[in-house]
Amino acid sequence: MKSGSERYRSVIWFFLIALILYLLAYPLILQVFDFFAPKRNFTRIEGASYWDIFNQKLIETFFGILFFSFGASLGSFLNVVAYRMPLGKSVVFNPSKCPRCDYSIAMKDNIPVLGWLLLKGECRNCQQKISSRYPIVEGICGAIFLLLFFCELITGGRNLPIREPNFYSGVVWIVLHTKWDLIAIYVYHCSMFAILLSLSLFAVDRSRVPKSFVAISLLLLIVPPFLLNYLIQIPYDRISVNHQLMDFRRVALTLTCGGFAGLTMGLLSWFWSGGSSNVETTSESETPPGKDWSLLWGFVLLGIGVGWQALIGIGIILLILLLIRRAVFSKAFSGKIPSICWLLIAGLIHQMLWRLIYQVTWRYLE
Repeated sequence: MKSGSERYRSVIWFFLIALILYLLAYPLILQVFDFFAPKRNFTRIEGASYWDIFNQKLIETFFGILFFSFGASLGSFLNVVAYRMPLGKSVVFNPSKCPRCDYSIAMKDNIPVLGWLLLKGECRNCQQKISSRYPIVEGICGAIFLLLFFCELITGGRNLPIREPNFYSGVVWIVLHTKWDLIAIYVYHCSMFAILLSLSLFAVDRSRVPKSFVAISLLLLIVPPFLLNYLIQIPYDRISVNHQLMDFRRVALTLTCGGFAGLTMGLLSWFWSGGSSNVETTSESETPPGKDWSLLWGFVLLGIGVGWQALIGIGIILLILLLIRRAVFSKAFSGKIPSICWLLIAGLIHQMLWRLIYQVTWRYLE
């Protein structure tokens, strides 16, 4: 049977082979399609050769890996937040150490995902096993950044409900010829999902959601829209789409409506699920039964980040996921995954389909 580190190395090799095939085969497939069905495509140069497309995909892959690395680095920080914040420890000043031998982890060993693989899941000093949770969380956070990179950023915002997508899309036109408004929207949404991932980690650990974490999260989601009005995708009344008309009052009302709608849906979900954890608490930092507020805070933060209108679609997707969970997975397995984790998945699915969901629902009501 393969060890954990060997399995992860196999996954890395799989993705490397898939990446090579993508770089070599994808341009050839596009050339074949262009030959039989020529089509105007603003994501690449017209009449581009195989090597032109290859270079474009190579640049796209480079930036994809770069943005994944940003997300994985943030995921490494979220691991620290989930462990230290409930204990009242600093998440900034104390360096990472092995919990057994108190050995300070060197920078070369602290590289997200790769550091764990190179160490074979063991402390360099005492060979104590390091939990696979660390690279898993780093990989999930990196995957969130990568998902939004492909579906929101380099598409020119084609998933966003009201914003007119950029005429030219792709890495060159969006990242290199920087479209700062789209970059800001991307960073804002990545921050929102990183906060939801942190709440998921608190719930998995059965830890209390620290008040300081809630305060910082609210600041990160409330302050930026007042400075950059275009971060708000849909105003509270769905009337004005001109962000130059989004004064202080309209921004405040939009965020308030989103937060209140999230609070309402969170309370309903909390009462429906009983608001309790099925796992016995083992430490003072863990949440006693009936006091798991992570799902409620998740709805509130999503309502602020994407608006009350989006919460309806997210709620429906969440309900579908929970019904699938009940039908497919055993009760013992599904009980190990907190509801906030399913809310995170529902939010990501909605983010990819946001424009489609909006067109199918709200546009017909206007």
